Amino acid sequence: MYQFVLRGGQNFTFTWHNTSGALKEGCALDKCYGPAVGEHLQKIMDSLPRTDVELGSVVSPGYTTNGERDIVTYNQHLRTKVFIPIHLDVLAVPSSSPEWRIGWIQENDAMAIPASQRPEARWMVDPLDYTKPWVYSPNDSRWFDPSKKNAVQQFCGGDPDEDESADEGAR
Repeated sequence: MYQFVLRGGQNFTFTWHNTSGALKEGCALDKCYGPAVGEHLQKIMDSLPRTDVELGSVVSPGYTTNGERDIVTYNQHLRTKVFIPIHLDVLAVPSSSPEWRIGWIQENDAMAIPASQRPEARWMVDPLDYTKPWVYSPNDSRWFDPSKKNAVQQFCGGDPDEDESADEGAR
């Protein structure tokens, strides 16, 4: 998992992660390390700046028993605004994306996640959406979140607003 933060302006953030492990159980592809590992990973995600755009896998090693609980857990701990599912059709039947979307919605319902706390889902359907570019403006006011400033300072150092004036001069 990687989180990228653009300093200055709205401190736009995006997170990319591959296959979601069984987070609650602390499992990876190779073995389970225990719930303490899962809890530690969730605390790390909680400490990061809020994610504006998350590109994340809906596939989890435990999806046959956990459904899409793990990706909903990632969405919640990253506090994702826009969720773009990836890794949809690789392990599953090609063009099964709509089924994964239904599962994601049902998992949010089962976990009683209020609509106001769910990310905006930008679901892709193979092959139609894989060739369409999606563009996000880092300075769009929708990414403004005053709580991100402290997290950016913690992880990136300095005052994130200082970089904004340098960016303006470079344009």
